[in-house]
Amino acid sequence: MIKHIRNHPIDHEKWYPRFMNECEWKFEGKSGIPEEPFTHWTYRVAGPEIKKDYLVQGLWEDIEPNLPLKLKPHSVFANLYNHGDSSWVHPDPQDYSVVCFLNPEWDKNWDGLLIFLTEDEKQIKFACFPEGGTYVLFEGNIPHKPVAVSREAKVPRLAVTYQCEFIA
Repeated sequence: MIKHIRNHPIDHEKWYPRFMNECEWKFEGKSGIPEEPFTHWTYRVAGPEIKKDYLVQGLWEDIEPNLPLKLKPHSVFANLYNHGDSSWVHPDPQDYSVVCFLNPEWDKNWDGLLIFLTEDEKQIKFACFPEGGTYVLFEGNIPHKPVAVSREAKVPRLAVTYQCEFIA
């Protein structure tokens, strides 16, 4: 299941500058595939620290009421992609993931799509641009990746991924 939620947007204009300015960014983000050679900027929060982190918890409180499932975040990654940054195809380790796009603007020519592949990883099953305020809910075992950002992009691609346990 992949569900692109566009009819209940979150206030990305509020959250984008807060994440950009208040996160302790580290240049160590990877997909989790050990052989992946490159990194990108990331901010990670996991376990009980999620409820203590006012940014990731606050954004989750905006997203959660609009989800069709009851989920509990296990790990949260804010990932920042500049020109040329990307990530390898990977599944997520939890039952479901929610990727929330916070970009203040995005043009289709800037690339940066989130793509989902078929189980054999030979075809694209679904793709969406990182449109600010929208989010995607999907089963964690679906192979996916962000496409590299174009040099034409005026702003970094910022997405916050909540890897979640299914509750109900």
